[in-house]
Amino acid sequence: MTNQLLDHSESAFRGYLKRPIPVAADFALEQQVLALSRRELEDARSSSSLEDAQVFNAFAQRAAVRAVRDSDVTPIVAGLLALSIGGVLDYRENTMVLALLAHSAEKVGTDLVSILRANSSRIPTKALERFEDVASWTETERSIRLMGFAESGVGDQFVYVSRSPWA
Repeated sequence: MTNQLLDHSESAFRGYLKRPIPVAADFALEQQVLALSRRELEDARSSSSLEDAQVFNAFAQRAAVRAVRDSDVTPIVAGLLALSIGGVLDYRENTMVLALLAHSAEKVGTDLVSILRANSSRIPTKALERFEDVASWTETERSIRLMGFAESGVGDQFVYVSRSPWA
């Protein structure tokens, strides 16, 4: 069963990660994810394909950038919810994105732990446990540099750039 949130027949998600930020798909997916209950998120996770998980991971990376650009925590929450759906990826891929979300939280004046606490009733239990584990890491352990990323630009030009050899 494919995930009802994503329509892969449309071109909205082809090359999604590399598209300029923002695009219409960012806002549409954010609205859809934020509207889901914990149960609906769990159901979506169980029906997610690898392709879905890759889109949710890309969305969460893009949400981390939008949070900083807009100085808004909402994209971070949406990114966490999207990662909770896309759990079929190797946990290391999601951990890299969690580091970006944590870094963005700090840049907008909060922290990942506070965001997780405020949204704990919405995030599926398995995902919440993993997110809390990453949130408890030291700043060095979840450093964006260690995860293969660096900041670039300011304001509307802010982005995270991959410094990974495989990117």
